[in-house]
Amino acid sequence: MLDEINSKIANNEEYSSNGKKRNWNEFKDNELLNRLRRNYDLSSDNQNAPQFVVLTRAFDDSKLDTDRLIEDWEQLLQSDNDYVRLFANMLVAYAMLTSCEYQGKNKLAKYIPSKFLSGELYDSKVDGVSFAEYI
Repeated sequence: MLDEINSKIANNEEYSSNGKKRNWNEFKDNELLNRLRRNYDLSSDNQNAPQFVVLTRAFDDSKLDTDRLIEDWEQLLQSDNDYVRLFANMLVAYAMLTSCEYQGKNKLAKYIPSKFLSGELYDSKVDGVSFAEYI
């Protein structure tokens, strides 16, 4: 999904939302999308190992960078673009499953917007309760 979204942004493609034509370029400055990369490991020993999505090394984990990533994840979670919103929701699940209390292969879970976890964002409730109450 990440590669497809980045391709649509790069190709300046259009999509429809609520009957209006929109452009994928609205996501070109989204810092989360710009810093996420698939972790390719094509060495012969690891060809069957799972591929992870990671943040690029350019990320310095400062408060400014952290706040920007969280805000941009919120933007994706609230997007009018169904595909982007699905990606953002799936990224939440992926982050929770792979971050292992922030010590695993990636540390994406610490950037999940608290508004999502508390149920303040649209579509962030599970069986009518916030994600935090659900788990």
